[in-house]
Amino acid sequence: MNKEPISEEELEYLEIEKQLLNETAQKSHIVPANDFILQLDIDSEEGYQQYKKGMEMVQNNIPLLHIVETMSKSGGKHITIYLAEAMDVWKRLALQAILGSDFKREALNFNRIIHNDPFPILFYEERK
Repeated sequence: MNKEPISEEELEYLEIEKQLLNETAQKSHIVPANDFILQLDIDSEEGYQQYKKGMEMVQNNIPLLHIVETMSKSGGKHITIYLAEAMDVWKRLALQAILGSDFKREALNFNRIIHNDPFPILFYEERK
């Protein structure tokens, strides 16, 4: 299989990821999601209202086990939704975006997915 050379855009993405990891490594740890977990990063009241409205649809169509809301380091909310059934990564990404998760975070998740990152969806949580 012939691989195309890495593009400038991909190099920029990799540099951004590297910077994020370096900046957060000292004060945070990585919490990856698996196929049974949605991770939402809600940064505003508008995003939280979108989450609540979207959850009405989700709860009627997708079996859920548990929902945990915690404060994020930016002052917003991290919402972890535990699913009763496994869901592929593309569906999880779409649901997170639909439910109001931060646009930039979901864009970075998208880039991790297309670059076959082993942990495409994750939270950076403060060390305790």
